[in-house]
Amino acid sequence: MIVRDTSSGRYVINLSLVPILVVLLEIVITLSHSAYLPVMPQFAADMLISDDQARDTLLLYTLGSASLYLFVGPFSDRFGRRLILIWGGVCFVVASAICAITSNISLFYVMRFVQGISVCTTMTAGYASIHELLERKIVIQVLAWMYAVGVLVPALGPLLGAIILLFGTWRLLFWIFFVVGIIVVFALYRLMPESLPVEKRHQIKLLPILKNYYLIIKNPLFSLNTLIYSILNCGLFAWVAVGPFLIIEEFKENDFLFGIYQVLIFGLFIIGTMAIRYAMKFFSTRIISFVGVVIAFISAVLAVVFAIIFPKSLLALIVCLMFFAGGSGFSFPSINRTAIESSTGPAGATVATFFTGSALFGALGTFLPNIIYDGSIFSLAVIIGLCGIVAMLLKLILLLKYTRIQIWGRNQV
Repeated sequence: MIVRDTSSGRYVINLSLVPILVVLLEIVITLSHSAYLPVMPQFAADMLISDDQARDTLLLYTLGSASLYLFVGPFSDRFGRRLILIWGGVCFVVASAICAITSNISLFYVMRFVQGISVCTTMTAGYASIHELLERKIVIQVLAWMYAVGVLVPALGPLLGAIILLFGTWRLLFWIFFVVGIIVVFALYRLMPESLPVEKRHQIKLLPILKNYYLIIKNPLFSLNTLIYSILNCGLFAWVAVGPFLIIEEFKENDFLFGIYQVLIFGLFIIGTMAIRYAMKFFSTRIISFVGVVIAFISAVLAVVFAIIFPKSLLALIVCLMFFAGGSGFSFPSINRTAIESSTGPAGATVATFFTGSALFGALGTFLPNIIYDGSIFSLAVIIGLCGIVAMLLKLILLLKYTRIQIWGRNQV
């Protein structure tokens, strides 16, 4: 329901609808990454650049998404969540327009970096708003469907990009981002409520900010959960960076088949996030996240094994990636909430730190193929395998050294 705020004159929505506004902005920003994947070969040919240079546009986007979290966090704690969300959306809209018209690869790189920055503002201010406005149990369920929607977009994005190529070039894609971005930013301006009252805001002072970040990172529950989340995310990003080149160039398949593979892989991620709602009726969130990490670990190891035994079997790789994504999806909402909840620092700084780790490892997942990937299934499987193994080791350390496991019940220990 939409009501009018008599103090500001703006229209605001029911709190339960706040995640929808955040997700709408997240969708259009995420599409600028996922729908761009199938157009990269055409983009590279049009701009007269190599495949590695084309992949660098993904790397710069990902680096942008990791660059300003630690600055955005304190600013959102000082000026509020709504303002940061809106200005981040404005930056995305402007960058999309420039990407659509430029023929200068250096300027395109810069604008992709700026588009990535808008991820920082959305994830920090948007998710902080959700944690502040909604109750804990509702937050986990909301995060589950937000992850589902957030991953459905990368799954369907390549299909969208392939369809757009039927009617125009890669430039049309960025014009679509520009138009849709304007609509979403206007909706945020008119409807988004502020979750951080003025009396609870923090001054921007360097030493207190640094102290807050130090205390947040020093907390082992926060740091280990963030690392586990980020390393699994690294594996998913490695597939996103390599997938279109492996499928389209190495295996000579078409754009639509790549899109179908994306739907299968991230479709299982969505199923994993949706299963949390039912699992929470019987198991604690720690058990849920543990099971998810175990599934991801087994799938990652099997990806390496099958790549050795069946080096040309694309189907084996896709199946392993499906379950790797499914396990990650099953664990992510619980890991996110556990990490944020374990911190005593300001919500903006805490969320910013969490997503900084996620984005940095996402950038690592985009960069590693430039070093390891040689066009073979095995080289990609090695990256996925390493991510699964390290995440499992960190999860065991977390459970055995720092936490007590509660198996049954809905409450977190």
